[in-house]
Amino acid sequence: MDYLVIIGMDIWYDKKGPDIVTKNSKSLIHPFIVKGHKGLTINPYQGCQHRCGYCYATYEWSPQFYDKIYAKSNAAEVLENQLKSWKSETIEPVMVSSATDPYQPAELRYELTRKCIDVLQEYNVPYYIFTKSTIISRDLSLHQRYKDNCFIV
Repeated sequence: MDYLVIIGMDIWYDKKGPDIVTKNSKSLIHPFIVKGHKGLTINPYQGCQHRCGYCYATYEWSPQFYDKIYAKSNAAEVLENQLKSWKSETIEPVMVSSATDPYQPAELRYELTRKCIDVLQEYNVPYYIFTKSTIISRDLSLHQRYKDNCFIV
């Protein structure tokens, strides 16, 4: 019988779960430009457990990207402070977790995405979320009450 051998799979996939540690963040909201489109992003987590094959934020940039997840424990407070001191009258829509899935398993424990969504809604900031996780179902009512200012895929 022939077997398919995938070279380098051990780099991409490890059967044990990632280590999850907390850290404080100095800033949370950051500008980005992709193919001429400007926007803002927040990432309450650094690293991602999903290991999507199409992810651009891979272990090539950070060798521990899949194996060590950092939960930015002060994310909501930092976000609120940044929005309080926002200089412009307008704000671009915010991509929630551009480099990670905002509803990866760590969210069940830390609820950082949920807390940041509360802050974005409090300051009337439009946002969008891309996720492959069913954990988002926990927050559907939160997003539903803001349905005219959020986009979820």
